[in-house]
Amino acid sequence: MKPYIAESACTRIGKPSTDRPRRLLIRLSSETAARELLWSAKKLHHCGDSAIEKSVYINADLTPTEAKLAYERRQQWRARRGRQTALATSASTLTQGNQSQKDKPAVDTINQSQDNQTQKPFRT
Repeated sequence: MKPYIAESACTRIGKPSTDRPRRLLIRLSSETAARELLWSAKKLHHCGDSAIEKSVYINADLTPTEAKLAYERRQQWRARRGRQTALATSASTLTQGNQSQKDKPAVDTINQSQDNQTQKPFRT
């Protein structure tokens, strides 16, 4: 996808830093072009180039209030995801623990039945 960029519409924003490049503000020619670009931005993280996948992000230009709300939604999502991961891990651990306890008596039962067979008197 090639977005239609408005003339002289690219500007670096933020203070210069030695550890990373400044963000780039790009103005597009229409709302539709912006919507299409934001929709296609998800594909960047599956492009196959690890440098792009890890460091290039395309985000909507939000007001400070919208940016704060978006940040809070991301934090809530991350917290939910962390709880789900923790629950899945603990459930997996419990399941493995229960399996080992279930397996252990079965082995003992088999050993006892084998012992009983060897202890039976032999009749002729």
